[in-house]
Amino acid sequence: MQRIDVGIDGSREAAAALMTAAHLARSLDARLRLVAVAELRFDLAGHPRPSDPAELDRLGRHLAHAVDDLAGLAVETELREGLPDQIIQGLARESDLVILGSRTTYGESGRTSLGSIATKVMRGAPCPVLVAPAP
Repeated sequence: MQRIDVGIDGSREAAAALMTAAHLARSLDARLRLVAVAELRFDLAGHPRPSDPAELDRLGRHLAHAVDDLAGLAVETELREGLPDQIIQGLARESDLVILGSRTTYGESGRTSLGSIATKVMRGAPCPVLVAPAP
């Protein structure tokens, strides 16, 4: 395994994914690529609007903070604008594994539901996807 992609958004679920990815990268001597995506928004006519500069700044800070905690590992970062599932799936063509956190919910019937981005990435990624449990 040479490259592991991990989704970063500042959530505790993403922090759990990062911890899992860092552990695997150390064990396997793999590179990490931290991916943050400012989600596109659309106007009423369906045209994409520019990303909120504050959101881009927030995600950039989360990426920088995450890199600071990964001393000794080979790390690169990607800050993109677009649809998160599509961006992550596209980058995954160059990776061996994608690790994501998920806002998993548990229904009254005992059924488990993953977050929408994790579900879409799992369905369309060209490599294995690991969904790390939140702490």
